[in-house]
Amino acid sequence: MDAVPPGSCLVLAHGASDIEPEAVAGMMQRYNALSSVSLTLRTRPEVTRFFDGLELIPPGVVPLPEWGSPGAAQTDAVSGLAGYCGIGFKN
Repeated sequence: MDAVPPGSCLVLAHGASDIEPEAVAGMMQRYNALSSVSLTLRTRPEVTRFFDGLELIPPGVVPLPEWGSPGAAQTDAVSGLAGYCGIGFKN
């Protein structure tokens, strides 16, 4: 973020290792066995560190289905994803 001017945002969605950990661990092992690019999943505190020094936009770093307008309908595609998302603003 040092290279971008104030007013810039970091928008991030990242796979989670601490949401449904048994299922996700198996998926990650299968993916990494078949891919030339390894997948690294992180816990919520590990994902939150990407936003150090930025102002987090509410609701902060939350599971993917929790991001968006309150009461908005979530599709099955989003509700089944094990990941976190957030938006940080550089002052």
